Amino acid sequence: MLGLLSKQNRTNGKSMNFSCRLAKDTFSIIEKEAELKNISINSLINSVLSRYVALDRHADDFELISLTKRAVKKIFSKMDDKTIEEIAEDVGGVVHKELVFSNLII
Repeated sequence: MLGLLSKQNRTNGKSMNFSCRLAKDTFSIIEKEAELKNISINSLINSVLSRYVALDRHADDFELISLTKRAVKKIFSKMDDKTIEEIAEDVGGVVHKELVFSNLII
């Protein structure tokens, strides 16, 4: 689990150094994942925290849910264009079926 930030933080341009505590099992998973992706632990942690800051921390506020691309494709494939357009307009925008599917290619 993340602990308190060190009071001896150092900044350098756009990044800063700090220390924190992680549970051993959490660190072990991060270490293995970074090795599998052939990236540094630092890069993986930056990526995870950047995603949290940009998206995940707002998930509850915006009532976001996670679905696989396969599930979304299946849902949309069962709807006609008119239904998709009505839903898109209702939730705030016009989405064309082709645009949605072009971003869901597996």
